Amino acid sequence: MDVICPICNGLQTLETTCPRCLEQLQNMGPVIDWLGPYAPYENDWILKVKGNMENAVCVHLFSCGRCGYDIRIPIAAMQA
Repeated sequence: MDVICPICNGLQTLETTCPRCLEQLQNMGPVIDWLGPYAPYENDWILKVKGNMENAVCVHLFSCGRCGYDIRIPIAAMQA
């Protein structure tokens, strides 16, 4: 059974504001994309929490272009 990230695949959007300056945070993509030059090409990019596919997540980095605040938000994966 395959799982996909609904944010990465454009099925959902997540809008959140910066707690410091109240600007809209920008989705900078999955954290795995920032870990190394070949990280986006790795097959197992969705984290399987405690080995259970129902708890699989794709962690996204959200950043504020105004004040530099950033946060990592786990997005629940869904079955493909």
